[in-house]
Amino acid sequence: MIASVIVPIVNISHKPHLCMIRRSRYLQNHPGQMGFPGGFVEKGETVFEGALREMREEIGIGRKDFTLISKLDNQFTLNKIEVVPYIGCINSTSFRLSSEEVEEIYFFSVEILLRIKKDTITMKDGRTTIKYRIGNTVIWGLSANIINNSISVLTSISQIIQNRY
Repeated sequence: MIASVIVPIVNISHKPHLCMIRRSRYLQNHPGQMGFPGGFVEKGETVFEGALREMREEIGIGRKDFTLISKLDNQFTLNKIEVVPYIGCINSTSFRLSSEEVEEIYFFSVEILLRIKKDTITMKDGRTTIKYRIGNTVIWGLSANIINNSISVLTSISQIIQNRY
């Protein structure tokens, strides 16, 4: 099985913000965790189409309101599921959250993400991963790795938006 996610950037007050979701606490997998819109790719769709479908289902943003910037490096969950992340800009602020899948939506300033320090955490089984703490919010595991691996793209986006205004 392969999964894909969208790493959405939203322009708020002329500054780029990373859009993340808190997964519903009622979900079977990863309840209450911070993440990006996405999920498993369904039969008959491309990996990118799967990511777009999941974004539309979870936060109500469709293809016409999304501009792809880049595919990021593939990641693997702790359970060895391959995840293909795509980063791009959302050109809308009309979010419709799926109450079944999404508890909350968050917007983190890219400027802050570029300044905060990541920490390494060791799990009970001895494996390590990274986490970011932004206020009372903890982003860890796959989502933190995706952020970490997109720093150069986030830096470029931040510079482009700042130069534009």
